Amino acid sequence: MKKSTTAICMIIYLLAVTLVFSGVSVLCNVDTVDAYPSQDGSVDLTGIDFNTDVVTIQAVAAMIYDGVFYMLEDFAANNIMQKGFPYGSENGSMKDYGTVQIILKLPADCMYAISARNTSYAQRLFINGEEYAPIGVTGESAESVTPRTTRYTEAFRPEEDTTEIILHYSNFVHADTGGLYTLTLGSVDNVTRIGQQKTLQVTVSAVAQLTAMLFFFGLFLFFTKSRYLLWFSLACGCIALRGLITGDKALMLLLPNLNWDLTIRLEYLTTCGMALFSVLYLIGLFPGTANKWAVRSFTVFCALNAAFICLVPPLVFTANITPVLMIYVAFSAYLLLAVMIAAIRKKKSTILSGTEQILLFIGLTVYLILAAWEIYAHENAVYLLGLDFAQVGMMIFLFINQLTLALGFSRTERKLDAAQQSERELEESNRMLERLDKLKNDFLQNISHEMRTPLMVMSGYAQLADWQIGAGSADGETQENLRVVSKEARRLAELASGLLDVSADVAWERSPVSAAALFEHAAVTCRPILAKNGNKLEIRVEDGLPALHVNEDMIIQVLLNLTVNACRHTRNGTVLFNAQCTIHNSQLRDSVTITVEDNGSGIAPELLPHVFERRVSGDGGNGLGLAICKDAVESHGGEISIENIPGGGTWVTFTLPVKKEEAEDESDNFAG
Repeated sequence: MKKSTTAICMIIYLLAVTLVFSGVSVLCNVDTVDAYPSQDGSVDLTGIDFNTDVVTIQAVAAMIYDGVFYMLEDFAANNIMQKGFPYGSENGSMKDYGTVQIILKLPADCMYAISARNTSYAQRLFINGEEYAPIGVTGESAESVTPRTTRYTEAFRPEEDTTEIILHYSNFVHADTGGLYTLTLGSVDNVTRIGQQKTLQVTVSAVAQLTAMLFFFGLFLFFTKSRYLLWFSLACGCIALRGLITGDKALMLLLPNLNWDLTIRLEYLTTCGMALFSVLYLIGLFPGTANKWAVRSFTVFCALNAAFICLVPPLVFTANITPVLMIYVAFSAYLLLAVMIAAIRKKKSTILSGTEQILLFIGLTVYLILAAWEIYAHENAVYLLGLDFAQVGMMIFLFINQLTLALGFSRTERKLDAAQQSERELEESNRMLERLDKLKNDFLQNISHEMRTPLMVMSGYAQLADWQIGAGSADGETQENLRVVSKEARRLAELASGLLDVSADVAWERSPVSAAALFEHAAVTCRPILAKNGNKLEIRVEDGLPALHVNEDMIIQVLLNLTVNACRHTRNGTVLFNAQCTIHNSQLRDSVTITVEDNGSGIAPELLPHVFERRVSGDGGNGLGLAICKDAVESHGGEISIENIPGGGTWVTFTLPVKKEEAEDESDNFAG
């Protein structure tokens, strides 16, 4: 994939992610009207069209009466022994237990719904004196309280223009003293729809994160050496679980009876896991960038913190969340700095390209900024847009990492394709070398075989001449024998010269020669071979044969090889050389058929189909003679075959091309 294509794919991916989550956010977002208290402390909603609008009542509209539980009757009878303070003011904070009062001016005789997260961490709700389903059990001591956190939605119909909402809260389990969240008020349909949309938003995010977790865990199972895939998978799982148990508590819809103590521990454990697995993931991508003792210390710190969360009461570990989060952010910042320095100096190896490193830095930087803002928001009770900024930052980090890993796998796939292509080319080169090696071996065997025949002829004639000279009977035959020796010596030299020509990739030279001349030359050479077994040679040549267009030495070698084979299986018999025209059709005679026939013992039937294969022999020979004959004939464009003759002997037939001009003349004569 080209760089331009990669850049386009990156842009398309980021746009797709942005489009999907923006679409979900838009679909799950409902325009609301913010409502604040008037001078008398009540919230005037008489001018709101509740058919279309949904009101968000800010927490500052509430009056806090800490340390006492008041009922509607107490406020009506002015039986208030303690002064109330606006929520968020210097004295208007929620301590261990107390009462929240909100006064609304609403049109009567209409059905409304109110929805919010319950006050932390147990609540009783009263609307105009009527109690609705409690969340947990409130009380004035830790022993009498059962904490629980979830989102509630309740419908009511006011009978008067003033609606009074009273909340009793208790918090003996969390160090942040609890909190009061904004109330959503509107028609039943609109408020229900908002709740469903919020649930959908959380569910979509959780499903995306869980899908990413399973996908990268599956990759890890197939690529176990890439440990960073496991860490990334676990980080995604922590993000998904934390999103379900924080905010609007979507997990409580599936498990309404889930123990609060377990959920708060899971919330803090997933935060610890997010930090640890994200760090391990980065170290896996950039091995050796961070000091190993610093990494080990951070890992031990996270493990001890996880054990601390599991063992001590929530009131204890929630009191230490801020310094813990600061350590998480500080170490992440240190790791980011170490990775940036290593990337700039190019001192450490990484599996990421430059583009992938930049993307990773952007994602990590966004996450650190939003995580730091989450610490500030938690300390100052700032609930901007109702978002968990650490989770939003981790989501951004998640999808940028998915893009980074996708780019890495794409690059790995390209390298694999290149390696496979190189492997295929290497295999082809190896096959070519094997073929060349076989050709070399076959060539050397052929030369060895072909040189053996003239040497054998030279030896026979030289011995005969030596005997004649030693006996004092040297005559013209002796001179003829010596000339044969000289002729075979020249042919041997030509074979050696041909060897050099072949090594230089020079083609064998062809020339016109008559079949009779070939037979005569072969006959002179074969005489000592035939005489050893008492055989004689007959020659038959059809009249008017055109000249052959062949390499004379190669064809003589074919005749010699066939004669040697015939003499091995023939005693006191006859070897026949026969040449006649080959007619392929009635108009043209374009080749000559040559037959070498003997009346010996023949060839075993089971061996006959394989006699032209190399190293196949029925009498202990080297099995090269007939294979060389086949190669020589086929190199001339001819064909060769062998048959057993009924009654004994063999018949070898092969065709050779004639000189083109003479073939055309013969064709004309035949036509005339």
